[in-house]
Amino acid sequence: MCMMVLQTRAQRVAEFGPSAGYSTIHLAAAAKHVGGQVFTVDKVPEKTAWARQNLEAAGLSEVVEFFACDGVEFAQALPSPLDLVLVDYGIPAFLPALETVKAKLRPGGLIFVDGWGMEEKGRWETDPDYRAFRENLGADAGFAAWRMELEGKVHLLVVKL
Repeated sequence: MCMMVLQTRAQRVAEFGPSAGYSTIHLAAAAKHVGGQVFTVDKVPEKTAWARQNLEAAGLSEVVEFFACDGVEFAQALPSPLDLVLVDYGIPAFLPALETVKAKLRPGGLIFVDGWGMEEKGRWETDPDYRAFRENLGADAGFAAWRMELEGKVHLLVVKL
C-alpha cells in the first residue's frame, strides 16, 4: 500500500474498511510523505474509533479523515479526483459504491481489492457479487483489471485508462 501511494504520488487516497487502521497507517505514512490525504470509512463506529486511536498513536491522524457510514454515502462525500482506492471490506459492501468511485477516479488511478486466501481463489467465478464486480469492469472499456496472487492471497488491481 505504501509503495502504491509513493509511486503514484497519490494526493487523494480512499480506503473502504480500515478495521483497526493497520493498512491506514501505511497509507497515511506514504500520503504524508507526498503531501496527500487519506479518507477512510467503516460502517461500524467502534471500528472507526479503533482506527482513529491507532492513527493518533502513530502520529498520522492529521492526514486522515475518518467516516462512519455506508460505502455509498462515503463515496458520494469523497473529493475528486481520487488517485488510489483500497477496498478492504469486501466486494459485497463495496459494489453499491462502485459507479461513484469509478466516476471520481482519475485516469491512471488505481483500485486495489485486498485479497483472500488461495483456498477461495475461485470466488471471482462463483460468488454473484464478485462476478458482478468483475463483469462491470470487464464491460467498461475505460478500465483494465488484473487478478494477481501475492503472498498466498488473490488480489485485484484495477486501473482507469
